Amino acid sequence: AVVGGETAQRGRMKPIVIDVPVSMRHLPSPNSRIHHMARHRSNMAAKHMAWMAWRAAGKPTASGPVIVDVLMVYPRPHRDPDNALASIKPLIDALFVGAITPDDSSKWLTFGSVTQEPGKKPYVRFTVREQPA
Repeated sequence: AVVGGETAQRGRMKPIVIDVPVSMRHLPSPNSRIHHMARHRSNMAAKHMAWMAWRAAGKPTASGPVIVDVLMVYPRPHRDPDNALASIKPLIDALFVGAITPDDSSKWLTFGSVTQEPGKKPYVRFTVREQPA
């Protein structure tokens, strides 16, 4: 799902909201001890889901640097904030490397809030807004 993405009057970008329906099994913790090929398969599946969500959203893009707020909803116990952000790296790569932004460097991408909530249906919501000048 997506909300916004169009350029508003006066050149300001409306917030882009993309929900990626992804199971936490596709987002292993960076501390998990799994075989490197199993991690690769999980990462590729997660990237594909994020890329499909971006396409379904109409392939929105940003014309300048953005701030990204992340909401992770899943039924399992919460991860500490560093591991939560590290576990969604495949989603970040799929959405912000040559998609919403040209790359995911600090020149283009700054993280705002990273929150986690319990819920029955797992997904990760990215809210992308223009960085103030």
